[in-house]
Amino acid sequence: MNVKAITQEEFSTLVGTGNQADFKFTGMRPTLVDFSAEWCSYCKTLAPIFEELAGEYGDRIDFFSIDVDSNEQLTENFNIRTIPTLLFAQAGQSPQLILGTMNKAQLETKIKEVFGL
Repeated sequence: MNVKAITQEEFSTLVGTGNQADFKFTGMRPTLVDFSAEWCSYCKTLAPIFEELAGEYGDRIDFFSIDVDSNEQLTENFNIRTIPTLLFAQAGQSPQLILGTMNKAQLETKIKEVFGL
């Protein structure tokens, strides 16, 4: 599995601290986080696409998933109201949140655009 499920505590070490407005990146390389839930049908549609892209880009980008039901404080910190929501984070940039309901080509284009690949 190329996508690592993480908790709020791991998020602060692997991705960043703060909230969307005062985010401090702590990761080692560009990071993409999928905020999702087990019960979400759109999340289930995105999951295999996210996993596939993690396999293709995992040597350059870290891919993580966050269960919104188990990590409510983190979800609130980023004002996530709709899932799946993707968080793009990297050094020297403000984090970007986008709705994750897209196909593989659309997500791959967004990854290349945001991370400059």
